[in-house]
Amino acid sequence: MDVLSMKALVAGLLSWISLYTGYELPGKAPDIVFAAHEKMERLACQDKCPVLGFFHPSRVIYLDIVLKPETNLCAQSVLVHELVHVMQHDNGSFYDYDAHTRWILREKEALIVQRKFLAKHGRLHLFDRHLRLKRTSNGAEVRAGSTDWRLPLQTYFGRDC
Repeated sequence: MDVLSMKALVAGLLSWISLYTGYELPGKAPDIVFAAHEKMERLACQDKCPVLGFFHPSRVIYLDIVLKPETNLCAQSVLVHELVHVMQHDNGSFYDYDAHTRWILREKEALIVQRKFLAKHGRLHLFDRHLRLKRTSNGAEVRAGSTDWRLPLQTYFGRDC
């Protein structure tokens, strides 16, 4: 995706989030960096994990390099989730709470907004309430308890979402 297209996508998503949440728009959009999954794991988890996006307070959103938000609504929903974190940070959300509670409240809100985005675009039926894939785009059930967490995440990578 070219830089101008990504900027336009981010601007549109920030506007939608602002309308939905009431958060003020940031003065400057965050930088978006696509990174290898291994780097994402180091940044967000320090171990193997199913991270697809990560907001760093330095105003950088890291997205897994396999995501294609320009063509995939499920990948866009990951970007929406991270953009909510940007707006929470900029608007000082939940600072009245201790760090752990603040993290939980911010994560819950970002998941709610991500679910709303997926529902708005008719994709929520693919996911359970924790946004884990429950159905593939062709309707096939995903086996619960799969040890390979990357397999259920394929919807976020594919063109069918």
